[in-house]
Amino acid sequence: MGGGGSPGSDVPRRGHALPLGRGRVKVEWSLGAKRSAARFMRDQEGMRRLVDAVARLAEDPYPSEAFVRGEYHRLKVGPYRVMYLVEDQLVTVDYIDRVAGHDG
Repeated sequence: MGGGGSPGSDVPRRGHALPLGRGRVKVEWSLGAKRSAARFMRDQEGMRRLVDAVARLAEDPYPSEAFVRGEYHRLKVGPYRVMYLVEDQLVTVDYIDRVAGHDG
């Protein structure tokens, strides 16, 4: 529900795929996500904002500002991008990257 498009396209999500009142989903960080995030630990404030945004995915795995790219969801948090998968009641953060051209 909400959003879509062909694989590889960037389509903003609109609405929620989870019925209202369904509750929280579990959020896990893959080893690759932990390793990629560790590269940016000098930016403590940026990482704090990123971790807060990922934690909010437990309440809403389909925020309106997230984009779908193939099977992945992409969430922008300041200069960072969070790539994650949603399967049933599980959100798996797969990769964190920093967009070129951002200072910090």
